[in-house]
Amino acid sequence: MSCLLLEVLSDCTARIDRLAKHAAYTGISDLQTYLIVDQKQRRVCVYQRTGMNWSAAEVAGHGSVDTPCLGTVLTLDQIYRASPI
Repeated sequence: MSCLLLEVLSDCTARIDRLAKHAAYTGISDLQTYLIVDQKQRRVCVYQRTGMNWSAAEVAGHGSVDTPCLGTVLTLDQIYRASPI
């Protein structure tokens, strides 16, 4: 099972990341959680699979992301630990 895929946005590839890669990644049949991480601000787009459907949410500032397939919650502090933002 593919549990988690994390994509970090960059200025030059953001459009591709949000469109083409998003379609490709959500097409992975056993992927459970897909995160798009902004590198300029503390903001993560969260896509979670429930059965055959995907739900979307955005977490910003000091929130957290539930990752059921890992059995844990990732905080934005953990995701951005090595980042100066």
